[in-house]
Amino acid sequence: MALQYNIKYKLDLRQTARIVGRRIISKSVNYQVDYLTDPGSLIVANNSGQLINFTLPYVEQCNGHCYSFMAGNTGIMMVSARNADTMVTLNDVAADAVNYGYTNYIAGSACDIWSDGTKYYHMDKSPVQNAVISSFVVDS
Repeated sequence: MALQYNIKYKLDLRQTARIVGRRIISKSVNYQVDYLTDPGSLIVANNSGQLINFTLPYVEQCNGHCYSFMAGNTGIMMVSARNADTMVTLNDVAADAVNYGYTNYIAGSACDIWSDGTKYYHMDKSPVQNAVISSFVVDS
């Protein structure tokens, strides 16, 4: 009887199963990334032909957080830091933003942004021809 109960308990998915996967957020307008609900999410830009800007939270709120971004359409996708000079990307240790969309390779471009609470670290996940299309510092 104990063995039968043990097997039944382990197979009762209502009691033991966890939802596995990532939250996917689809946006067609500018979006302020939320440091409480969005870590670990895949944020997709569905912005045909127009610029969409994803603004990250203040870097000090994001220790250990990772955000993933993907261009799901043909518009320009920009990921910008709310704090100036806090993003590390290809050949720039004090960037404010990264841009995807200034070439013919837009749809499918993707990146992860990691934070240690002092900096954001940009990790490009696009094919070679898409890698860090633009990284720049915006003057205040």
